[in-house]
Amino acid sequence: MALLKKAKKYFFITTAIIFSLALLTLLLMLANTLSVNQDKPVTGIIESLPDSAPKDEISIITYNIAHARGNTSNKNLTDFERDFTIQSEEAAYEGLDKIAEMLKTENADIIALQEADLDATWSFNVDFLPYLAEKAGYKYYAFAYRWNVIVPYFNKRYNAGYIFPFLKVKAGVAVLSKYPSGFESRLYRKKTFIEWVIGANHYLDAVVDIGGKKLRVLDAHLDSESTENKMLEARALITDVRATGTPSVVLGDLNAVLPIAKSAKPERLKSFKNDMTMESFIESGLFEIYMQEISPEDERFMTANTDELHKAIDFILPTKDIVIKEYKVLEYVHSDHRAVKAVLVI
Repeated sequence: MALLKKAKKYFFITTAIIFSLALLTLLLMLANTLSVNQDKPVTGIIESLPDSAPKDEISIITYNIAHARGNTSNKNLTDFERDFTIQSEEAAYEGLDKIAEMLKTENADIIALQEADLDATWSFNVDFLPYLAEKAGYKYYAFAYRWNVIVPYFNKRYNAGYIFPFLKVKAGVAVLSKYPSGFESRLYRKKTFIEWVIGANHYLDAVVDIGGKKLRVLDAHLDSESTENKMLEARALITDVRATGTPSVVLGDLNAVLPIAKSAKPERLKSFKNDMTMESFIESGLFEIYMQEISPEDERFMTANTDELHKAIDFILPTKDIVIKEYKVLEYVHSDHRAVKAVLVI
């Protein structure tokens, strides 16, 4: 009888703890959701920096920076283990310093980033954008949400970077520009209920003013889990570009491969067999797709994974009223993706 009473006591205590944690989680998630307007971009200006002089040729880079955790493509890690490879706030800044130095060296006019953190537990709550903008010399910057969530998460590594036992992630896409820019955060589709809570995938629409010439830069990170969602997102970008008629560049981590690559490597790229994302961009007739002219066996143009290059999934796709003068994949290894750089004539 005493044993039964003891068991009941522990049951009620355990139930109370679980209920309290669940209630706290819901309250934190609600507060987090209501604390920001996820459909508006987070923007900033480094006032001490000048605007760049207008020119006809501009250079542009897209880079999935993998939350500044460095290259983890050579490690046998789960997604969460990979995310938690940054060991300290100092290490987060070291990763950002490498990226900033690369951006400074390449000196592109416009930068599109994916997997950039605004405020994330795994990168010790460092706000990437103002730091990178100032270090690399970009006056204008903006961020659009892909994730905005607080959830319970238990990890063996406890330190000041954590809100134990909760994981906070505010991360998404970002644009840095040396020219005056207006920014909008746009949804690919109507939000589901869960996306209202944890964040919905947005693309960042930057209208860049280059001496009176307007250029739209649409920074995208398409769905890596659902082929159906990914193709829907691609169609949303195509519809947007077609509707405005403004010279535009769609770029980013599109998580898709060209049909010529699928034909050349049917076994290696079999997970993309039913993925018609790049076919949608091609068939729209709107875009110059430089990579169609490149052999799918040419590793110089592969972007993933850094230590085992076998596919191009990061692209720069300008509309046909823009000329591609130069297009290359950069060899830096600060991420599990490689960056793509293009010189465009507007």
